[in-house]
Amino acid sequence: MKLLWKLLLSAAVLVLLTATVVGVLVQRWTEALTLDEIRRSLRHQTLTLAETVAQAPAEADLQGVVTRLGGRVGTRLTIVRESGAVLADSERPPSSLDNHAQRPEIVQALQGDVGTATRYSATLGTRMTYFARAVTRPGGERLVVRASLTHSLLDERLARVRNAVLLGSVLGFLIALVPGVWLARRISRPLEEVTAVANSFAEGNYTARVALPKHRDEVWDLALAFNTMAGQLRDRLETIDTDRLKLRAILASMVEGLVAVDADGRILHMNAVAGRLLETDPTTSIGLQTRDVTRMSSVCEILAETLETQQASTEELTLPSSPRDRVLQLHAAPLQGADPSLSAGAVVVIHDVSELRRLEAVRRDFVANVSHELKTPLTAIRALLETLLDSPDESLSAEQRRRFLEQANAQTDRLSTIIRDLLALSRIESEQARFERLLLDLRDPVNESVEGLQSLAKEKEISLSVELPDDVAQVTGDQEYLRQVVDNLLNNAIMYTPKGGSIRLRVRLDPRHVGLDVIDTGIGIAPEDRDRIFERFYRVHKGRSRQLGGTGLGLAIVKHVVQAHGGELTVRSVLGEGTTFSVHLPLAESTESRSGAGVSDPRDEIPPVSQPRSGAELPRQRSGPGSEGPAHGQGPGPCNP
Repeated sequence: MKLLWKLLLSAAVLVLLTATVVGVLVQRWTEALTLDEIRRSLRHQTLTLAETVAQAPAEADLQGVVTRLGGRVGTRLTIVRESGAVLADSERPPSSLDNHAQRPEIVQALQGDVGTATRYSATLGTRMTYFARAVTRPGGERLVVRASLTHSLLDERLARVRNAVLLGSVLGFLIALVPGVWLARRISRPLEEVTAVANSFAEGNYTARVALPKHRDEVWDLALAFNTMAGQLRDRLETIDTDRLKLRAILASMVEGLVAVDADGRILHMNAVAGRLLETDPTTSIGLQTRDVTRMSSVCEILAETLETQQASTEELTLPSSPRDRVLQLHAAPLQGADPSLSAGAVVVIHDVSELRRLEAVRRDFVANVSHELKTPLTAIRALLETLLDSPDESLSAEQRRRFLEQANAQTDRLSTIIRDLLALSRIESEQARFERLLLDLRDPVNESVEGLQSLAKEKEISLSVELPDDVAQVTGDQEYLRQVVDNLLNNAIMYTPKGGSIRLRVRLDPRHVGLDVIDTGIGIAPEDRDRIFERFYRVHKGRSRQLGGTGLGLAIVKHVVQAHGGELTVRSVLGEGTTFSVHLPLAESTESRSGAGVSDPRDEIPPVSQPRSGAELPRQRSGPGSEGPAHGQGPGPCNP
């Protein structure tokens, strides 16, 4: 009986769908028929107008002709010259209409005999159908006559069809609604009871039962089976819930990825970390083979090997990734079931050790770089001293001995500079450096740096220009460290700008920041080296950098000093054309603006950047020509010398 009513309801729905489809077809048929009528009418009116224009004398008033004829037939008529200029129009003054040379129907008529188009008219603000015909007047003048009608008739007919279809659909729906509601209520009432009991089960109440219907049918069978199942699963569900909560707590606390498979290799469980590492969705992976959810063949292979040998195994996997490779450690072990002789599956724990391997590589590279940088001056000093010791007094002149000693002294200075820079960089990175937090004008360290390095630029015949704002470029920071930043960047530009080049140092102000740009016309930096020039001892042109006396630590110091002042350091470069280093520091408020009173000591009420971990004070490091600070001769440019 229920199936019958379901069929009746389905039939009612089918009636509504059929009415809708028929309505759409009738609407399209009506639209096509009406458009055909419009086109036939326009063709006839165009032919009539064409004959009238062709027979009219040259001095005839064509505007009067189209006005009278258009008013009689209720159609807009237009006469257009071959150039596109409107000669006459039944509804608008020809002078108010634009050129019609590009209208599709005009183009078709001039190319052949007739042209037709249906489009939206911007002049009348409605959709219209056009029909045009070319005609030649006495004397050889070629014109195009055009007739057009709005779609008001079409819209009226379509509105009637839509209203009829809508009314029929509503009536059909109302007719089918009454039996549908009755049938739905009869089916839904017992199902609601089943749902309420199921919700009670979900809340932990396993004592609820479904009332059996009066009539034995499918719903009655469902209620009986549901009550039987509730009694049998009560204890089992409690046990399963307890075990699931324990397992969920264990897996949620893991920072490693975990994948468990059954004896056939199908996934039983995958935590969120494993889903992220394997680049898959853990919720949709349950029940699938491992090879179907990840492209990492090593995971599939180690699980297959563990299932086959029933022995634990470990493997390390390197995956190409951006910006650096990712390294995963895989630890697989078999799962034991209730029967120890049978395999219940296997589990693999995935640990991302990419950062650990990266730090190990950084440590190795740093040790190798430091060893190499220290070895170079030490080797030179040793060679010079051995030469002096092994040479008899009469074999070397006093000038030669003095030159050897000066070279050894220069290498000793270079060795001292490298060690001092390493200690300075170590203190800055470990937050042991104490930065004075003073209100200062950034133009002051800039002027000091330019004054100290101007002579070096002149020696290389490099043009050095400075652009400073008229207003105070006020920042909060350590003037000596900020001067070291300017020294390093400016010395770096001088070092890698060829003879005859130019360097421009610019200080900019905006509402929130103070900008410092060092722009040179030097050798530039290749794109693949730009992300690494701030690394310690990294050089693009190693031989040239050492020859110029750089330590390879300048840009690393600049980066950390800028970051310690809450700023940002960026670089833009075109290989062979030049490089621009830009420093952006937060603009500081003056003491007067903060207090609303007179100017006070800028050291007042300015907290330090951070408290040092120890009492170690980073020594003041001067730079520039003739100084022993790390800035002169170490300024890391495109090659980070």
